[in-house]
Amino acid sequence: MLRVKIPTFHLMESKIKTGKGKDVEKSGSKRKRQEKLQDIEDLEKKMLKIARRITKPNPERVTQPVYERVGLPLKDIEDDNSFNEWVENNLPSHYYKSNGVHWISVVRKRRYDDTENETKNIPDIFGLQSAFKDTKVVNKKTLKKLAKKYSLTSGKWMLFGKTGCEINRLWGIVANGIIRGTIPSLSAKVSAKSGEHDNHVICIYNDNFLNDEEVFALRDGIRNSMIDQPLKYKADLYTRLGIYSTNTWGIDPVLYRDEVEDIINDKQPSISAVAGITLTREYSPLLSIASITMNSPVPITLGIKSISRLEKYGKGDEQVRLSILFHDGNTCLKGIAFGASARKWKETLEFRCTYKIHNYMIKESNRKYNNTKYEIYLWETTVFKKLKNGYAKIPNEKRMTISDLDQQFENLLVSTSKVMFTKIGESMRPKEKFLREVYIKDSTGQIKIKMWSLEENEFPYNVGDYVKLKYVYLRYDSFFGQYFLENNDNMRIFKCNE
Repeated sequence: MLRVKIPTFHLMESKIKTGKGKDVEKSGSKRKRQEKLQDIEDLEKKMLKIARRITKPNPERVTQPVYERVGLPLKDIEDDNSFNEWVENNLPSHYYKSNGVHWISVVRKRRYDDTENETKNIPDIFGLQSAFKDTKVVNKKTLKKLAKKYSLTSGKWMLFGKTGCEINRLWGIVANGIIRGTIPSLSAKVSAKSGEHDNHVICIYNDNFLNDEEVFALRDGIRNSMIDQPLKYKADLYTRLGIYSTNTWGIDPVLYRDEVEDIINDKQPSISAVAGITLTREYSPLLSIASITMNSPVPITLGIKSISRLEKYGKGDEQVRLSILFHDGNTCLKGIAFGASARKWKETLEFRCTYKIHNYMIKESNRKYNNTKYEIYLWETTVFKKLKNGYAKIPNEKRMTISDLDQQFENLLVSTSKVMFTKIGESMRPKEKFLREVYIKDSTGQIKIKMWSLEENEFPYNVGDYVKLKYVYLRYDSFFGQYFLENNDNMRIFKCNE
């Protein structure tokens, strides 16, 4: 448990002696003394609030208790197995969030050991949030000023791993690196799991995101520990102020990204999110995208090939998303909107129409799930102007047989020719979502489809039904060494005759 010491202040009263031998205060000193006393009282109240917040027991976190081991010479730590035993007994894959534990953490030293500087280093969260509400212009420059003024400069490198052996190995490396000092950080934490097939996040902290040298020294320490997962760096300030990827200011909350070359996918990214489209031109608006942009004022002219339903991804009313397939008459790219933005554009945009678009975001795709280089993000402030003379042709995709579905289309949206349902599994819940596995076949082979849903829905088809699938992801299962299909927001199923 961390302790915050309340500093003791001593005021020395200045006195002079009069000719009558009486002590009199200097002129104005009484008023100044009262002001100082009031300042001290306000500071003590503030410190007590912080002390209560920091020292309050947190049942959602498991923290390594052997603080006295920290700071020992490397040889002494290696000779003492108590810390390694603690790590082995508290692996992230052993804890479920449903049982009340959300995080496992290691701390190299108490954050406020320096009594002289402890008060000025403690973040003023209340002051920060109040000042942010009054900030008229929100950008990275003003956010940095707020971070410095209110002493909230901490940040973290983040990496992800699958539950089980992968996350246990990564956490063991990080925890030992923190305690031994080979990773230059004061603390790190890893999330517990929600289900048997969950992903975990590891956060590795540093004190000052405004200091690039410190930020990248921490990154180098992580990389030198033989960790090659993609890394993202975020400032705690953004989290405290609720600035996430869908914020209305178009600010990217990820300050830095670091990926080891070719660790996710050694293929070149596709130039189309939809597989089986043949380019008719070497140049078009989507092909001209060359980099990410946060809030581009440069207009781009795009048509709409497909608009999904509003899909819920959480329990809150605003936890909805909208997926759009944009085209430029030549190729296709995925667009996405969240929350109020998703609701607005679902009501406004029309299928098969062409728009001139301003104030959008170009973001790099996660190629582990989508093998295109970029995606388009839409805000509430994005501007769409409908054009009378739009693209005359919407690019059409080739419908594929099951034997056509191979490596070149991995993590792309594919459409099938006529197939038949051969097996429909029961709905189960391996994660927070429900899963139903169904099988289809044609004259060339058979393949499994994973159908995920937030709610337990009835499957409106029967074994023996003939259908055509449109815009379904092709995935690869490295454990079984085979391909499968997976549903998504844009997927459509069309029933057809035998």
